[in-house]
Amino acid sequence: MERLHYDLTSFEHVPLFKNQDLEEGFFLCVIHANKVPPHLGISINGKFFSSKAKGKDLNIPIDRIVQVLRKKMIAGLFVKLNPSLVSEENVNRVFNLLPSGIEGEQTCLGPIRELVGAPESVEHIGDLLAYLESDESIIERITLNLPTGFKGIPWYSLTEIKQRIEFLKNDKGRKNTP
Repeated sequence: MERLHYDLTSFEHVPLFKNQDLEEGFFLCVIHANKVPPHLGISINGKFFSSKAKGKDLNIPIDRIVQVLRKKMIAGLFVKLNPSLVSEENVNRVFNLLPSGIEGEQTCLGPIRELVGAPESVEHIGDLLAYLESDESIIERITLNLPTGFKGIPWYSLTEIKQRIEFLKNDKGRKNTP
């Protein structure tokens, strides 16, 4: 049996048909949802934010992110969350204070965990989603380009996250985009 951080088969989800479905509201964005580890960001009212190995995304139109995902057939999961969890001002504040690139023990999950008030014990996307479910903060799950037979977010360790961050920091030939 496949070990998963988040079993998507347990929940109803809808495919993304129109980019406009992501224009309003607060979303947890799981990019490369079928990879180990996936990349996490958030979108609030059509603007995407994420902390990356070599930088950060601030106020990127979600349309541009979805356009890249569609063009490159990248698997995405967009979890619509209760908008009362955050404000645009707080999202801007938290991401503007981040260094330009992940440092030390930080991961792309860190600023999101801070924004939603999740405890430090939340170390993986599965932990975060379980926390948000227990808080009844999840409104809807929207999917894009999921491969046939996709069951959920694959299991990964903190070591694999750190290895991926180091690889991306040292990779000279790639542009670090979602």
